[in-house]
Amino acid sequence: MGTELICLECITAKEFSDVVSGLLFQHASFGWEENTLQNGEVCFRIHYKDPVFIKKIQKIIKNVVPQVTFSEKLVQNKDWTTAWREFFKPVVVGKFTILPPWVLNYKEKNNSYVIYIDPGSAFGTGHHESTTLCLEVITDLFEKKNINTSMRFFDIGSG
Repeated sequence: MGTELICLECITAKEFSDVVSGLLFQHASFGWEENTLQNGEVCFRIHYKDPVFIKKIQKIIKNVVPQVTFSEKLVQNKDWTTAWREFFKPVVVGKFTILPPWVLNYKEKNNSYVIYIDPGSAFGTGHHESTTLCLEVITDLFEKKNINTSMRFFDIGSG
């Protein structure tokens, strides 16, 4: 992997974030990172090796959203297919803690039940509201003694 990439950061007010996201979808469909900052602004990060493309995407965004600010830095390229794992956070919902299978040395907290899920590209991280709501209901039913630990549940999805 060894080559460097240009990390372009585009920071904009929340009110323009959908516009910037739409422009990135049109012109940088290979992907970007989007984070809401503490001050409410939204930061988009694009990693790319071609400086000509980086200047082009800046010009496209600036023409539509003049208020956006940009910064660039060089970052080391790495295996991005697995690098995201280092940022993965456990999800704690009621009596449950959802973890990916590569986190094997997790110390159980608050007598929680650990659920290992291999994250997919859309579901499987435990962060989706449908997963959270189901686990909250199961916790509530357990605490009210309507269900017990000998019972089993099967998530068949709905999509």
